[in-house]
Amino acid sequence: MKRLKFVLLTFLFISFFSLVSTASFSGADLVQNQNVSNVLVGDSITAAWPWQNLLAKKDIVNRGVSGDTSALILQRMDGILSVRPKKAFLMFGINDFGRGADTEQVFNNYKKIIEILQNAKIKVIVSSTIKCSTNQFYLQPQVINKKVDALNVKLKDFCQKNGITFVDINERLSDPNGGLNEKYTVDGVHLNYAAYQEWAKLLSPLINSN
Repeated sequence: MKRLKFVLLTFLFISFFSLVSTASFSGADLVQNQNVSNVLVGDSITAAWPWQNLLAKKDIVNRGVSGDTSALILQRMDGILSVRPKKAFLMFGINDFGRGADTEQVFNNYKKIIEILQNAKIKVIVSSTIKCSTNQFYLQPQVINKKVDALNVKLKDFCQKNGITFVDINERLSDPNGGLNEKYTVDGVHLNYAAYQEWAKLLSPLINSN
């Protein structure tokens, strides 16, 4: 009985502080972005982006969520649409492949997300899904990067056919072996400040344009 009470109290404690944390983040997010022109959509790579320092414009809201997959992003589109942005910058997919998804699944989710954004009159900019380093060991880099390459081919072709801007960040961040360059990553997957600087150089003109 005591153990059950302890478990319940622990659960309530964690749930309470999770809600407080979420509410605080959301509140600060909305206060800082009352007039939002740009929204960043993605996973932990997007969530960790120090855009306040790297992008000239401040009317940006970051909707990157750690661990997110394309399917999970599809489920939270209402929250993305709620900030009423003019432009949405997309980059995700690595978590899908880390969990065994195939390229077609992720591509189909991308198309659904893009359709939802375009139906809301939001301009879409797609960054290529960033590959992982061939030197990291907790993912299968050859398998993952092969899927990433296949997805990026599909995304680039889809964007070109539908008048959507496609930004190939892998051209700047990849090493001669075709994986994420070690000088741009902290762990083989997530980016360091130098990588975000390179990404910002590509996106800044698009963020600052009308």
